Amino acid sequence: PTHVPAVHLARQALRERGLVPDRDLSFREFNTADSCLQQVLIGAADACVTGPLGARSFELRHSVRLRTLLETISLPSLVFVVHPRVPETDRAALLEALVGLNTTEHGRQILERINTAAFVPALDHDYDEVRRFVTTLEEPWLPSTP
Repeated sequence: PTHVPAVHLARQALRERGLVPDRDLSFREFNTADSCLQQVLIGAADACVTGPLGARSFELRHSVRLRTLLETISLPSLVFVVHPRVPETDRAALLEALVGLNTTEHGRQILERINTAAFVPALDHDYDEVRRFVTTLEEPWLPSTP
């Protein structure tokens, strides 16, 4: 989907390399990264923009190996947020449950299914790179229309 950070990162990287939309390449939007990767797998698309977690998960589920053509800066992902109206004790219990998933066999199985080793508590400074990136965004580089 065009609104996800990976797409903005890829568009920025392509612009930096002098590629011009509708001249050098065209984009199609899919509802999910899996949909896009499926199109690559069947030959209906030449490439797909996704994060490394999505690509690895797709490779494992479909027993395929994808080739990475371009890597960009890394941004934090897999964020869980809780509304402030949720009581502090409940927020603490949720945090403990997520951070502790890798301490039990069942929890490790859950993490394995999403190709993740563990969750860690997020700190505000972990998102400084996201803040820097957002300031570099130019006008949207819109996908080509079919």
